[in-house]
Parts: sequence; structure tokens; C-alpha cells
Amino acid sequence: MKNTSNTSLRRQDLCVLAALILISLAVRIPGVFSRAIWYDEAITLLETAGHPAPIWSDSPTPAATQKELLQGAPTLSEIARGLRATDVHPPVYYAVLSKWRHIAGGSIEAARLFSVLISTASVVLLYLLLRSAGFARPFVPSVIYALSSGAVHYGHEARNYSLAMLLIMAAVYCGFKATINEDSKARQFWILSLSMAVASGLSINTNYLSIFPIFFLLIWYVSWLPRNRRLSSISAIIFSLAISSATLWILPAQLGARPKQFQKALGFGDEIVKIINFNYSMLWNPVYYSSGITTAVVVTLIVFVTLSFWYVLTHRKEIDKRTTSLMIGLAVAPSAGIVVLDMLFNKDLGKSSYVFFAGPAVVFLLALAAGTRTVADDVAGTRGRGLWRAFVVAVGFFAGLQLTGINFDLERTPGFAGSTIRSMAATIEASSPSPLVVIGAGHGRGDPASLIYELSSETLVCVVSPDSDPIDLRRRIAAYEDVWFVFAKGRKTAAVEHQLYEGLTDGGGYRVVSRSKRLAHLRKRG
Repeated sequence: MKNTSNTSLRRQDLCVLAALILISLAVRIPGVFSRAIWYDEAITLLETAGHPAPIWSDSPTPAATQKELLQGAPTLSEIARGLRATDVHPPVYYAVLSKWRHIAGGSIEAARLFSVLISTASVVLLYLLLRSAGFARPFVPSVIYALSSGAVHYGHEARNYSLAMLLIMAAVYCGFKATINEDSKARQFWILSLSMAVASGLSINTNYLSIFPIFFLLIWYVSWLPRNRRLSSISAIIFSLAISSATLWILPAQLGARPKQFQKALGFGDEIVKIINFNYSMLWNPVYYSSGITTAVVVTLIVFVTLSFWYVLTHRKEIDKRTTSLMIGLAVAPSAGIVVLDMLFNKDLGKSSYVFFAGPAVVFLLALAAGTRTVADDVAGTRGRGLWRAFVVAVGFFAGLQLTGINFDLERTPGFAGSTIRSMAATIEASSPSPLVVIGAGHGRGDPASLIYELSSETLVCVVSPDSDPIDLRRRIAAYEDVWFVFAKGRKTAAVEHQLYEGLTDGGGYRVVSRSKRLAHLRKRG
């Protein structure tokens, strides 16, 4: 895998890129429209609309009026102030998405399409990076990454992961290009180095967990530069740090956010098992499971790992240490960062998305042998190459078949993020021509916003806050035939919800038609 090939793009590369783009779009776009909005995405709409701390009406109000809080065109300073007051995330994604929504529209689908486009661009950058490294078959790891669960899911979700990944990939690409051409002119070197610095700083200002792969990238960049350019590289690193420092004010909130996501502290062994499971989930975690396909995927992964391990043992001299060391570091850095946060800051982080940024590098290492001509040649000449191509096609087919399931039929998948909100809204509105929906505000943002978004504009809504007067609410609600309660997940409003519900059902003139953990249907006694 020595870097000896011509790295300029040919017509064949353009055709491959076109195929990658079509595949990436094909597996992402269905999820843009099939998934209901969920808690975090609702917060994204509020923050990019300039209403990070919405004041919902607790009087019966048309949903159209409440939905106005999901629309708006705030200034960049207003977005930054809102994030400082209500969130722990850096501002770049929200600032860019706010401008995008102003152009493309205020719907959740428009916000998700932004993620689709930049996620697809990340796949393209991965291909170009491997092409620049002289990797024999850059299409193989690129298409596997394009179909991986993490890339597909976060590639159509209205959150900051896709933009941060694109910026990381841009930084990696520019940093790699700056190191591989030792004879390049000083101007070209500076353009690439400063571009890397800008992308690095912006990625940290997009998602703070990108600090781990970026930290490794900067160390790798300096170590692989020619000696006569290492001193010059310091200015690029300082520039990157200067851009990153723009969000230092949020660092204490970030370190204090989301502690103890597990019920108990994990030992070191359990921590490593957790990290392995996280990375596996980013590769393959579809909505639908079957023992046959699960076994096929696990066997496929074992084959990939075995072939790559065999390749490393038998072709050590042919391995491009520059590229491989970069990918090993990028694959390990996010997981190492999570371990550090867990162990030193007592975080016990419990979401696989925290290792999302390792995806492209992990796929590269898995496909190290599959993407190398030497392995196919070793298998047995022409027949061996044919079998190898058939194997790669089969892997792509099965992976694509199962992984794209993350886009479809989510309303039938209990517990999946956003899977029940749209069904809940449809159930409510099918009960009568004019139901009143009482929503518990919970923590005040995502719970009411996600359901309000899915309700039709004419449906009447009142949002219960901790300050709401249950006696006054009961008086205002008493005129309506059908009343639905949607109990909040964040139970800051639990006391008010309970008092209002009990007041209506215990002598308040309403009978319980149906009741579940989150939803209750009341109807006036006739």
C-alpha cells in the first residue's frame, strides 16, 4: 500500500464518486421523510429559530400559534446567547443551520437535508483522502462507511454530528496533503496547513467531542512533516487553537453535562467492552434484526478483521505507515477520549454516538486487506479476483439491505428515537374532530416541541408548566369534549400534571377512555 500511484483524478474516479454520491443519498433521503421528529431535533429547531427557552401557552391555543416558536431568523449573536443560557453545545452548527433554514425552509425535513448533503460530502472526502494516499481500491472502505449505521443515521438527523464529521474529514484531508508532498511550494503548503487549522478549530466549535480526533491529527501532522517545515507548522497549530478558544466559555458546562448515564460505575474491563460495543453499533445497528443476517454480518466482520490482520503480517513492507498510523490514531482517539472522560471526570457516558467520529478510520482498518490489490492477487489469479469481487459485492448487498432498514417503518419500532411521536399525533387527531391536547412541558423544550410539530395546525394545545395553576387549567379545559394528556418524560411538571388529571377524572366530569404510561384519553361524561 505504498503511496506510489498517480493521485490526480481520472474519469474512472469521477464515475466512482458519482456512484458513491448516489448510494449515499439513496440510503439517507428516505429517513428524512419517514421518521418523526424527536426530542433533540425539536431542540435544534427551537435554537436555530431563536427561541431556545420557549414560553408555551397553557391556555387552549391552536398548534399553529405554538409552532411559531419553531420558526425565526435570529442573528448569530442571539444564537450564541441562547446556547450559553440553555445548552452545552458549541454554536457553529446552529449558526449555519439557521441560515440554511432561512433559505431551504423551516421544516424538520429541510434541516435533515442539510445533514444529508454534508454527510455525503464526508463520504466523498474519505474517498479523495484514500485516493491521495495511493490506496488501491478506495471505493471499498468508502462505500462500507457510506452504508454504516452511524453514518446513515446521523447523516439524516438534524443534529451537529454530520457537520463536525465533515470538518474533521476536511482537516484530515488537508493535513495529509500537506505532509505527502515534500517538494510542494511554500504557498501550497501554507494553504493546506491553514485550511487544516480552520477546519480543526471549526469542528471543535461544532461538537466538543471532536477535540479528541483533532488533538491526535495535530500531533500526527507535526510528526510526519519534513524536518525543515516542522517549525513553520507551529503557526497553523496556534491558529487552530485560537479558533477553538472561541468556545472556552462553554467548557465547564460541557464537562459537567450528562454525568452518570449508566446506573453504576463501570470497571476498566467493562469500560473496554462498552467501547467495543459502541464502535460495533456505529458500524451495524439497524432497526430490524434477524439471527441469520446478524450471523452473516458478524462472520463478514470476522473475515474482514482476519484478512486485514493477515495482510499486516504478510505485507509489512508494503504498508504505507503514514496513512495507516493516521487511521489507527483516528480510530482510537474518540474511544480513548470517552475512557478519559469516564475515568477522570466520572462521566459514565452511555451513548454509541460518542465514538461516531471514529467511523471512517475504523472502516478503513477493517477494509485494509479488502481494498488492496495484493490480497486479491494472492488468492489465486483471475479466478481468485473474481471470487474476491463477488465477496465484496455480497458484503455490500447484505450490508446495504439491512443498514437501510434504519430509514423505514420506524413507526412500528417501539423505543426508537422519534418512532412514536407521529403515531401518537395521528391517534389523538383520529379520536374526534377537535380534541384538546394537554402536554406536560417536562424540562420545557423537547417534549412539547416534538409533539406540537407533528400535530395539525388546527388542533388545540395547552402546555403545562411548573408554574401552571391546575385549578385554573381545569376550569379552562372543562368546555372540551375530548381531552388528551401527553405526560412529559422530564417530570418537572409531574405534580401539576397529576393534580390536573385527578381533578378532571375524580368528580371533574370526565371518564378515562384509555390510559398508558405517556398517553391518556379523557371524554366528557354524557
